[in-house]
Amino acid sequence: MSRAWIAGLALLFQAGTSPAVLLSDATSITTLVCVSVEETLPTIAEPVDARCDRLWAYPIGNLSGPSRASTTTMFGDLLSVAVHVETIGDPPQPISSNASSRIKFQLAVGQIATPPANVNTVPVRMTTEGRVGVAPLAGLLAGGGTYVSTTDSIPFTDGDVFEHTMLTTTPQAAVDEYDIVQTIYLHPEQVYFGNVYAGCRFAIKGDSACDGNASVSFVLDQAAFDLQMGANTFDLAQYFAVQRSPNLVPEPTAALLGVAAIGALAGRARAGITATPGRRRQVRG
Repeated sequence: MSRAWIAGLALLFQAGTSPAVLLSDATSITTLVCVSVEETLPTIAEPVDARCDRLWAYPIGNLSGPSRASTTTMFGDLLSVAVHVETIGDPPQPISSNASSRIKFQLAVGQIATPPANVNTVPVRMTTEGRVGVAPLAGLLAGGGTYVSTTDSIPFTDGDVFEHTMLTTTPQAAVDEYDIVQTIYLHPEQVYFGNVYAGCRFAIKGDSACDGNASVSFVLDQAAFDLQMGANTFDLAQYFAVQRSPNLVPEPTAALLGVAAIGALAGRARAGITATPGRRRQVRG
């Protein structure tokens, strides 16, 4: 290791940089039922793409048809879930099929260097959207939403930082949806708990279909921070980073950001510079 890098490491520690916040892996929590037969889908720390396809049969009149369900979760900068359920062939008796898809994750704002001013909360811009729809109405239920909380609460819909739930209600609404951009204020180094969810459930006669999806992403909100700090504002990204569960890739990890900070400080050391500290869209500030 060169002397410049060693000097950079020393300056980094002098600047008071804290390590990445320790977060647990995100998990996919999914269910599938086709014609009352539940598939075995364990909770796992990776994306899921699963489906079932079973034939329903009615002896009188020799009637039969398919009933299908699918559930997916996708990890990345954008966390997304999706479900689909359908029954075809006009069954004369209720057919029970359902699907649910949820990503459970952790979120934090990590401090990567000592800021030039005290910061109690860091603004983070959250973009989240979802849609659920059913046809026909009678006997069908679809729901979903996005939730962020200071506690790993059960039920997960109790989000004290942010929560939005969508729900089809028989017989008033066949579709519910949301598209929200909101700034949430997170304390540095604190762990937050998030869920994004969609689900379809029904047991009815006749043809039926249900679709649901939801997604969420998070970035530092520099504009909100400028308003918060006024003349004392500075570049958030130089001192803080949004962290999520480590298996939600691809994204710059706090460790890589720390390496970048070391490199920058090493450069300062070489230069002899002392380190210094029909849908609705809602925009909520």
